[in-house]
Amino acid sequence: MENKHFLIKHSEDIELNESFNKDLALLEHFTKNQGWIIDINDYDEDPLLYPGLFIQSKNWHAIGVNIIVPIFIGKAFYGFFILANSNEAKKLNWEDRDLFFAIAKQLGNFISLNEANNKLAESKQFDAFNQMSAFLVHDLKNIQAQLALITSNAVQHRDNPEFVDDVFETVESATERLAKVLTQ
Repeated sequence: MENKHFLIKHSEDIELNESFNKDLALLEHFTKNQGWIIDINDYDEDPLLYPGLFIQSKNWHAIGVNIIVPIFIGKAFYGFFILANSNEAKKLNWEDRDLFFAIAKQLGNFISLNEANNKLAESKQFDAFNQMSAFLVHDLKNIQAQLALITSNAVQHRDNPEFVDDVFETVESATERLAKVLTQ
């Protein structure tokens, strides 16, 4: 568990350094099994309320953290919503816990939706790139076919002035189309 590293996505005035990784790993394990909100003040008063959880509460108090709310997306653990209060916090009651659970659920839904939107946008960009590539390959094949036709007929018709005129028109057209492709 000590090798786990957590990434802070957003923080306002809370600094979690590497020393919190072990506690965060323990909290992750505990909340995955229990799904509980951790009230650090509650934990200090009676650690047995949180069976099997052994964290360094003094470290959390040092940075003002009082409440740690797990975030789940579906049934999968995603992370924590950590709340700090410099004032002495009151004990959480069932209404507070219900509110925090509702907020965590909404936050999980928001994160899930945001990640799905990002994947969809990435997929749409990939589709646009594929479509552009298909047009590019199509244009290049047409130009290559024109030039191949000129090359294959050159030996037989090189002395024909109409063929030479057509060759110049075709090369000019191919040049313009290539320039257009490169501009796009």
